[in-house]
Amino acid sequence: MSSRKEIDVSPPTPRDDLTANRLLEVREVAVFLAISEKAVRRRIERGQLPGVVRLGPRTIRLRLADLLAWTGQGRAPSPRRTRR
Repeated sequence: MSSRKEIDVSPPTPRDDLTANRLLEVREVAVFLAISEKAVRRRIERGQLPGVVRLGPRTIRLRLADLLAWTGQGRAPSPRRTRR
């Protein structure tokens, strides 16, 4: 049995400022974008993801509102390609 918890990445509503300002962990961003945690970290290092907040030397979060705006612009990652 898996002990994984559900991750809520539903879009924020105007009356829910807490959701709009929510910070996601790297693993939550990976689920949201359907890519690996390693790929998220690489994109952060390359400056390819918006809303990066460094809380400490090894603690990174990303703003949900910025990610939602970014994906709404059609800048989300393309689906994984299969190797030939």
